[in-house]
Amino acid sequence: MVLRSLLARLLNSQQLIESLSETRLMRRAAQLTVASITRAQDAIRDAVRAAALGGGQQQQQQQQEQQQQQRPGKSPQGDEQNPRSGPQ
Repeated sequence: MVLRSLLARLLNSQQLIESLSETRLMRRAAQLTVASITRAQDAIRDAVRAAALGGGQQQQQQQQEQQQQQRPGKSPQGDEQNPRSGPQ
């Protein structure tokens, strides 16, 4: 109980807060916090872009495969599985 009230008084002291904020330790902690938040935001942004681009590319590939399957005599894997394309 005494410790809690002492701590509350210290944390409510404007002068103490200002002097702590000017220490090297607090400035470094703030720099590390900002750097980690920025890295996390960049990683999320890159993941969203990759998902958006990847989804579009995957959809195009599926459409191309469907078009190739609709053409007679063509296989989506190439000519090596087509029995008609061997040497004659």
